[in-house]
Amino acid sequence: MVAQLKLRSSIQSLVPLLYMQLGSPQAAVDRATDVLIEYVTSFEETAAQLLESHSAFEANENLRLHHFIEGCRFNCSGNLVWRYVFIRTFSPVMWNE
Repeated sequence: MVAQLKLRSSIQSLVPLLYMQLGSPQAAVDRATDVLIEYVTSFEETAAQLLESHSAFEANENLRLHHFIEGCRFNCSGNLVWRYVFIRTFSPVMWNE
C-alpha cells in the first residue's frame, strides 16, 4: 500500500523512489515510464468513455465537456513541461545573484 501511494506522488520523485526500491537506475526509469504510460492510457480511456456516455448532451454541453477534458490534458502536460523548462532555464545560481 505504501509503495502504491509513493508511486502516485510525483513523476519527479518517482524515479528516486523506484531506484531505492529496485536498486537500478535503468530499472527505475523503465518502471517510471511504464507508470506514466499506464496513467496516460487510463486518462485517455476515461475521457473517451466520458465523452461517449454524454454524447446525447446538447452540442454546446458536449463541446464544453470536450474543452474541459482538453484543459485537463494541457494542465497535466503543461505542468511537466513548465517544470522541465524552469529547472533548465533558472539554475540555482540565479537565486544567489
